Amino acid sequence: MHKCLSLLIQPESIMFEALSLMLSKELTEQLDVKSSSSLTNEVITLTCNIFMFPFSIETSETFLERTLELCQRYDIIQKLLWVTMAHLSTDRVEVPVGLVAQLSYYQESARKTISEMLMNDVQLCQFYSNVLYGTNESEFILCDTFFTFTNLIKTTDSVVSCISDILSGPKNDYDVLKRALSGKDSHVRKMAFFLLGNFISTNKILYEYVDELTPFLVQALNDTISKIRSHAVNTLGFLPRYRLSERLIELKVPEKLLDVACHDTHVTVQEFALRVLKQMLYIVRG
Repeated sequence: MHKCLSLLIQPESIMFEALSLMLSKELTEQLDVKSSSSLTNEVITLTCNIFMFPFSIETSETFLERTLELCQRYDIIQKLLWVTMAHLSTDRVEVPVGLVAQLSYYQESARKTISEMLMNDVQLCQFYSNVLYGTNESEFILCDTFFTFTNLIKTTDSVVSCISDILSGPKNDYDVLKRALSGKDSHVRKMAFFLLGNFISTNKILYEYVDELTPFLVQALNDTISKIRSHAVNTLGFLPRYRLSERLIELKVPEKLLDVACHDTHVTVQEFALRVLKQMLYIVRG
């Protein structure tokens, strides 16, 4: 496998260029005209699977860097987004959405492209809305979408309102986020709390929903996953700036944070809790 993949990243790689053409608008449109849509779906899916390999197996740093360089050279992220939203049904997007998430993590250029497309292309916004609020219940798709949005939020403020509109859903109640925060799958919960924390720490769009989201954060202080407890503690530290001190007192947040600081099984979580308590005390005194 590694030997085959090494051919993919050779300088002036014909293989990489050929695969990038498989995701081009021109080729996929021709396939749609001259063959069945199922063939187009298969070509896109198989091509995405190949591109995903370097991110799915253990490879050297040089190998990964070379893959990312070629992805940027051949505009893979833009082609990937277009063919995915234009040709694939939501039950076929797991690998493409995962690949978008990986590229959004590693490449600033990919984050910029995704952000610009979200702000200027209604079709892409609708695609992600369908992914989150449609019939597909894949935990992997949910995690990767949350991960992509988190990477974008951490990079630029300009895309935040677009992401907020997508997450808010048809009823404008952020139902997908609420369900994820209290869901059974620990990976989904972790990514949901990570996304929520970054949202609250960087902007005020969720201000009117913070009050109803706070109980999820309090409940997460007892989560079995230490990373989730860390995210919850850190996010609670941002809430006093929203003047929710009375609500935090009502939910006994200071007492619960003190309990975490004293008794949590992970030192890092304890340290976060102590830091947040100090921040809260400083804000109250100020």
